[in-house]
Amino acid sequence: MVECESSNLLNEIDDTVKSWGGTIRHKVDSDLYRAISFQLGDETDVETKKPILEKKQGVKAVTRVQRVKSPVEERFARSSQTFGKRDTRKQFETPWTHVVTQVDKLHAKGFKGNGIRIAIVDSGINYKLPVFGDRVAFGRNLLADRDGNDIMDCTGHGTAVAGVLAGSDEESGYVGVAPNATLGAYRVSDCHGLADEDAIIAGWIAAFTDKPDLIASSSVYAGLNWPEGRLSKIVSSIGELGVPSIAAFGNQGPDGLFRGEGPAVGRGIIAVGAFSTTVNHMADFTSFGPAWDLSIKPNVAVPGTNVSVPALDGGYTEDSGTSFAAPLVAGIVALLLEARKTRLPVGFLQSILMTTAAPQADSGRFMSVAGQGAGLVQAWDAATIETLVYPPSLAFSDSEHRVPSFEIVIANSGSSKIEYHLSNVPAATKYVYGNSLSSDAAADIRLSHDSIVVEPRQTAVISVSASDPQGIDPKQLPVWSGWIAINGSEGSSLTVPYLGMAGSMRSATTISASDISLMRSLNGLSSPVAPNSTFILPDPPSGEQFKSPGVARPSPKGAIHDLAGVVVRLNFGTPLLWVDIMPVDAPQTMVSRLGEVHQGRRTDVFSWNGQLGAGGFAPPGSYKFIVRALSVFGDFNEPADWQVVESPVFTIAYEHMYRAQTGA
Repeated sequence: MVECESSNLLNEIDDTVKSWGGTIRHKVDSDLYRAISFQLGDETDVETKKPILEKKQGVKAVTRVQRVKSPVEERFARSSQTFGKRDTRKQFETPWTHVVTQVDKLHAKGFKGNGIRIAIVDSGINYKLPVFGDRVAFGRNLLADRDGNDIMDCTGHGTAVAGVLAGSDEESGYVGVAPNATLGAYRVSDCHGLADEDAIIAGWIAAFTDKPDLIASSSVYAGLNWPEGRLSKIVSSIGELGVPSIAAFGNQGPDGLFRGEGPAVGRGIIAVGAFSTTVNHMADFTSFGPAWDLSIKPNVAVPGTNVSVPALDGGYTEDSGTSFAAPLVAGIVALLLEARKTRLPVGFLQSILMTTAAPQADSGRFMSVAGQGAGLVQAWDAATIETLVYPPSLAFSDSEHRVPSFEIVIANSGSSKIEYHLSNVPAATKYVYGNSLSSDAAADIRLSHDSIVVEPRQTAVISVSASDPQGIDPKQLPVWSGWIAINGSEGSSLTVPYLGMAGSMRSATTISASDISLMRSLNGLSSPVAPNSTFILPDPPSGEQFKSPGVARPSPKGAIHDLAGVVVRLNFGTPLLWVDIMPVDAPQTMVSRLGEVHQGRRTDVFSWNGQLGAGGFAPPGSYKFIVRALSVFGDFNEPADWQVVESPVFTIAYEHMYRAQTGA
């Protein structure tokens, strides 16, 4: 994907790619983002052409398009039909999820999403099902696997999401949160549950362009989980332009903290986690935050286990995942827009959703904000509350970068004065290292006022500061959290979640020598190889050959006819990952650099076709991959903030040398 500064450059690159015989995948020309993605014959072609594009003036970045899969938890439930179909004639009662989130109260007052347009970025919708009537009225197909603009779903994921959000079936009694809303479907994942980053970006921008009142997505992407990541920044910009976005936070719960998925980690995006059916327990699958900048994510949570959803081919089933929690919150946002009779600023929406949410406790101990965010959404309270609080969350960062204090503004928009009583409600402390560990240790929270009186249509300011809990090991990176409770004399009950970390994010170990190994890689497929392997690389497209005296010819025995590759397992996030290739006989000389930005806890493979960073190809010989990861909150210009490990030695030669040696 090539990001450009201007439309003219975008068109120029379009022509260039076509002259190479390439295929244009997506061309996005928007003030939000301007880029073009394309496909060439093979991976070698891409690596050869990349430096040419990078040298063009006005090209901001040239990066690989990432491919992602649908959430594991949901793929399992859907493919095995775990809960089976329900008879379409069965009369549904009011969904229990609507009761615990107060949706039923808004329905009773006639608020059902009337006049609200909702765009859904997912796998499409089976718009022929009776549960949607004729309310699927707009959308686009962003995939090339079928002709035309048909948004028909072929996995069932988007259909299930749309049903939770806005389904309505009088015969069965099935009802979604906003059953009168108009829907648009933006199909970005295919019939195998696969999605490519360029299609996802194009889908979000297309959805915004079609002017919905809000955008919902339960398509989550584990590899795109930094607030500064490309997709997250685009969706954040959509919110800044006045369109709220609601996204599932992901299903990586067993893997510990910092497992939220994109784009939900982005600033201004309402990220949704999932409770179990008992609500006072987080769903086993739900991802835990916070975001890599230690901002509070998810923002809120609602039930996401055993949720009734429409099946792709008719009838109903049950499914589990944050994918089916997010549309519940998106539907609530639609009801809030209707009930408050105005286009609400995104910051205002976040405030009323988060500060009216109900923190949940498990066995008498409040669960971490890193899991439930502000707590269980209370739709009626959010629609009717007259006390507004800002900011809706307090992120104190780690010990090294501690925010000294925050000011909470309390606004009384009612007609009578209110006395507010403030207190601290601590939550369980969780550890980055040792995800099964938790502690009752609570942060020391200091409030400038325990109570304050606010006159009608006036505001008051409360100062809040925090110190790390006592008796904890900062090397384990404990994440502490809780809420500032604000209880009004008129009966209101509001909370502001806070979160911080003891220890230093900058000191966390991102990579070690055991986390990298050599791989063979070609066209997206890779497998491990032994140290000191010899790679027979494809010949340079220029026809360049290496015949200089003293160059060893490759042995046919054990030769690997693939690109040289290295697999990198990241134990922690990094804002910048570089993979340098260096010759063994000149260790201070870098011949090429591969890299990625804003990586989370994941495994990735980098491949090299022998091309030099300055052009041309590296001579045959022995090399090493040098992997460099910048620490979270690290200084780019500070060598100590870079973690560096080396791969085993490997040797490269080229096909023409192999043929000369073997006579092949």
